[in-house]
Amino acid sequence: MEKVVFFNTKGGTGKTTICYNYGWYLAEKKDKKVLFMDFDPQINLVQALGKASDESKVNLDNLMIDYLKGKKINFEDYVIKITDNIDLLPSSNNISLVEEYLTDYLLNKTFSEHKVYKALNRNMVIRDIFEENISENHYDYIVIDSQSNFSLLSTTSIIYARKVIVVIKPEWFSLLDIDYLFKIIKNLERKYNVEIKIVGIIVNAKGEFRP
Repeated sequence: MEKVVFFNTKGGTGKTTICYNYGWYLAEKKDKKVLFMDFDPQINLVQALGKASDESKVNLDNLMIDYLKGKKINFEDYVIKITDNIDLLPSSNNISLVEEYLTDYLLNKTFSEHKVYKALNRNMVIRDIFEENISENHYDYIVIDSQSNFSLLSTTSIIYARKVIVVIKPEWFSLLDIDYLFKIIKNLERKYNVEIKIVGIIVNAKGEFRP
């Protein structure tokens, strides 16, 4: 199973559109099983796929919160089937609530000694929710639309996917942001002992370039 996250540090680059087209191409043209994961509270990917975040409690937020509450997880209960080849794990506008439940989870959990370090790293707790509940054999690709910042969820998406496609505008400050992103990724690699690759940088739309 291949995983990739589409990432940028500023909005308005067309990241979500490119993410959507990439996943749709894999599913409809290459006949691959694709899971879209929307990590962005703006829920643009959810809307692009013709769904509304308040249609039900089927979303990323409730998956994570139910896990943190200790409920038994059946992953299929949290995804929306879009086509035979496309599933969607949607975000919602309430995704910030996850951090509150995560804090309570860590404060109240009793850990064996060898799990203490892992548990106290909030990124790893969230990553493990996906690794424990998404079958490696169920999908060919997981395609993630991340937030346009370095929040808990966006850094977790990078650690989980380990492959990053960056979408930027052809502007001077976007180039500076890429340099900063490389530094962040190096720090994540050292902290979590993972190898993360930037597999593509897409320069999208017109912009002002300043040397």
